[in-house]
Amino acid sequence: MDEAKEKQTAHRLKRWCSALSSRFSHSKFVPLLLVFSLVVLPGTSSDANADDEGGTTTTTSVSPTSTLPPLDRDIYLLGDSTMAAMRWFVEGTEALKGFRFNINAESCRRIEFSSCKGREERVPSSAHVALENTKKPVDTVVLMAGYHSSVRELEVELKRFIKYTEKKNIDVVILTFSESKKYMQSVSKTSQKKESTFAVFNRILRKVAERREYSRVMVADWNKFAKGQSEWFRPDGIHLTVVGVTALGWFISATIANLYNGPCPHTNSQMCDLKTLDPSSIDWLSEFGVRYTDVHCYEDGPRRVSRCEKDRRLVKKK
Repeated sequence: MDEAKEKQTAHRLKRWCSALSSRFSHSKFVPLLLVFSLVVLPGTSSDANADDEGGTTTTTSVSPTSTLPPLDRDIYLLGDSTMAAMRWFVEGTEALKGFRFNINAESCRRIEFSSCKGREERVPSSAHVALENTKKPVDTVVLMAGYHSSVRELEVELKRFIKYTEKKNIDVVILTFSESKKYMQSVSKTSQKKESTFAVFNRILRKVAERREYSRVMVADWNKFAKGQSEWFRPDGIHLTVVGVTALGWFISATIANLYNGPCPHTNSQMCDLKTLDPSSIDWLSEFGVRYTDVHCYEDGPRRVSRCEKDRRLVKKK
């Protein structure tokens, strides 16, 4: 890009960003993340390559009607089964826009400690090991995992994971836990009052993220964004329907756009204003041309044998 075009693009981008009223305000994090390359990337393309754990890599752009470039960043989506539905639904990534991304999401994954055997009949690596082993370029990790941890272990897992990303100069966006009422515990040993276990997890997460030595960590409030959206979730309140997966994809896209002062990857810039957007006002499937389905396409066992069938959480075991 020549100097004149670069200045023109920067000017358009500055005007666009100033129209967005919502900005993330993590005081330690934001100042470090306002610089990015204004490089015009190719148009939308889907280059599905096998990741070290079967994920896909896709280059996405902003809406075709927009003249602004997408962010020149490689986003690594790392998660457990709450994120894996983005991989299991055939159209699970339709709302991910505005950057290059790679998904590595596995059922039963832990952040640091040994994982359990998931619904795809294998034991995945931890999020930490998966990040260490990836051969893909990573600028930012979006982490949606930890549901298989415990109140006693979560803080240790988060600290170890963040310590590694800080060492590697990788930015980390951690999504809050959905505070499902299906998983409850006593507020204290002497109290009969109960609260969601994942409400406790969220307090631990925020406490860790606020530590002074962590300069590249941000918490994105998925729990707040998804609160009350019953059609987004399976009965357990944490795993997602195709509607919820589509909303999650958009939440991540808007979070990244806001965080890095990038262009809103949608013709309606108000959809990137996470502070004022009412999620219930959006017909998520129609917005992104996604069809409703309960079918998941799994990759079973170490050999990743493909099987498409009804969401296994909806099928009663005999």
